[in-house]
Amino acid sequence: MSKTESVKENKKSKINSLFYNIARNYKTDLMISFSILFVVLAFLGYSYYSNGYLLEKGIDFQGGSQYIISINGSVNIGDFKNYVSKYEDVKVKYLENDNTIIVESKQEIDKNEIVSYFEDKGIYVSGISVQRIGAALGKEFWKQGIKALIIAYIIIASVIFFLFKTLVPSIAALLASVSDILTAVALMNLFNIPLTLSSLAGLLILIGYSIDTDILLSTRVLKKKDDDIDSRIVSSIKTGLTMSITSIASVTTLYVVASIPDLQQIALVIIFGLLADIPYTWLQNVGILKWYINKKGR
Repeated sequence: MSKTESVKENKKSKINSLFYNIARNYKTDLMISFSILFVVLAFLGYSYYSNGYLLEKGIDFQGGSQYIISINGSVNIGDFKNYVSKYEDVKVKYLENDNTIIVESKQEIDKNEIVSYFEDKGIYVSGISVQRIGAALGKEFWKQGIKALIIAYIIIASVIFFLFKTLVPSIAALLASVSDILTAVALMNLFNIPLTLSSLAGLLILIGYSIDTDILLSTRVLKKKDDDIDSRIVSSIKTGLTMSITSIASVTTLYVVASIPDLQQIALVIIFGLLADIPYTWLQNVGILKWYINKKGR
């Protein structure tokens, strides 16, 4: 055996040992995963207490105006932010590669005022488009979005209970998925990503992504009989982590390459959730399943 092959075998052995430790030490797994979830819930609770909401709503859900400004020339984006800060709840994004500025505001801003600002700086405005969403329409979007999340979880819960026909494994899979969403929301809050139609779409996609690994784990552990329990768990971890890593890599590529803010929001929300899915599936869900199997004496 060559030196390179020996190093690879040594790494493979260490990884296998780590996975088997996860499978065997289910009490430690539960303690770590629930500690992470506790921190997430504490952060969300503090945010709600301080701000009155878990996640700030974008104009899609609270109403307002969005201005997409195409310019020719370089701009001091800091000066422009200071200029529009007189308006209520203004957010400014600068897409430097596209020479495009996106302004969102609860208040309506006069387009001519924006054009005049740039012309005074010697910057030509090649185009400006405006999208307005009324407060009533924003509230309706919010109701429909919440309804979509609830229906998605009802359908997923029905499928999971149909597949496993046992309470504890089904609840464990759903708990892991809910934990993923809560952690993604906490990270969105931390990185100042508002709840918009785009980020809501990311959360809906994430529900499907996150439940995949939980179904994989539960199916292999509960329905396969060819190996011992720990070996089934280790096999699931190897397959599931491969799925997660490839998904994270592809979505990260989308985030880096995409110049459209909506696509970047969707990608970032999915990345947050997929990263959160690793401890919740391979520590929390594994721990609950191992506890359940030991209790049943299987």
